[in-house]
Amino acid sequence: MSALIAQCLSYLRLSLKYFFPSSRHPFLIDRTPYGLPVPSVLHRTVAEDELKGRRLLVVGDVHGCYDELVQLLDKAGGRDPGVLVVFVGDVCNKGPLNVESIRLVREVGGYCVRGNHDEICLLEWLKHSEGAEPLSDKFSWLSRLSKEEMDWYFELPFSIHFPSREVLVIHAGLVPGVPIEEQSHHDLLHLRNVTFDLRTLTFSSERGGAYQEPHPQPWAQTWIGPDHVYFGHDAIRFLQRYPFATGLDTGCVYGGHLTAVFDDEREKLIQVKAAKAYEQPKKKLVVKERNTV
Repeated sequence: MSALIAQCLSYLRLSLKYFFPSSRHPFLIDRTPYGLPVPSVLHRTVAEDELKGRRLLVVGDVHGCYDELVQLLDKAGGRDPGVLVVFVGDVCNKGPLNVESIRLVREVGGYCVRGNHDEICLLEWLKHSEGAEPLSDKFSWLSRLSKEEMDWYFELPFSIHFPSREVLVIHAGLVPGVPIEEQSHHDLLHLRNVTFDLRTLTFSSERGGAYQEPHPQPWAQTWIGPDHVYFGHDAIRFLQRYPFATGLDTGCVYGGHLTAVFDDEREKLIQVKAAKAYEQPKKKLVVKERNTV
């Protein structure tokens, strides 16, 4: 009976998230958009004394591409004690070596925000642990994670702010003009575009027709700082560079590149070509010229 109740609750949460994309609705109090318990820290702030003068190396979506991540860290000196590695989320799912990717992120002491695919993985684990259903082959790797590793995964915040460097790391998108604490959790995990309302002179989320141009437009194109935002999620647009935002998802899992950049040298990309395409993208990647090392 308890397993049946757990299964019903899991399906209810899944259904509700489509009707209420924000995490703040009456049926999912203290839940993320995927119906997960919210982390203890939603938006992490890292002070300069915690940075200890280290350079910030921001890494794009890994998606379980462990071998490419090893090469990238070696190429960038990511294991150097003077470097702090920060990940834009979607550490796992789609790629071949998810457990190894999580362990490497933790091994290098990396900071990481949660992505929508991290939430998908955690939801599968939650349904399994509640007795609702067994893990499918695609998510069987989750059973190899220790309790400590799973606790770490559940505690990934929605954003990490480095105020002394004027750097903000998220997974997907922000609505300009809205404080980070008031941003929709759904947008932080999924947003690609925004629209501008001439009546109110404000931007708002655009959740349909994700790649129509020129309206709606990429949220990062409209972002005017002061923090420089690093994000991932938007592999179809490949590398994105704007005055106050840099999109680092260059489709490694689709056969593209795994990309990183130092916050104090953001014009110079550090990239590793994927060994193969582990999954086919739904749309063709918009590959752009790169200034890489």
